[in-house]
Amino acid sequence: MHAEQRRQAIREILQHADQPVSATVLANRFSVSRQIIVGDIALLRAAGDAISATPRGYVILPEAAGLICRFACQHSAAGMEEELNAMVDEGCTVLDVIVEHPVYGQLTG
Repeated sequence: MHAEQRRQAIREILQHADQPVSATVLANRFSVSRQIIVGDIALLRAAGDAISATPRGYVILPEAAGLICRFACQHSAAGMEEELNAMVDEGCTVLDVIVEHPVYGQLTG
């Protein structure tokens, strides 16, 4: 199976799953390393898939009504808090926060 086919299969699994699916489960299913799955998830997100990471695995959240936007910023932790507070003060709901760290990689919460 080619990488693009695997990513499409991952997308379909997540779309039809009724609970979070872990990277380990996906890695075993496709006979690849867990790190390959993490990379595949990153590529799917970059392509626009709304995949969220939970402590129990990956999920695709149902589409919410209204406008959903993604913001890319670069600032300190204090700046991040200020920005998130400003968004919430203006009536936004923050669905997810992704932090990319040069050492630890991508963290979602």
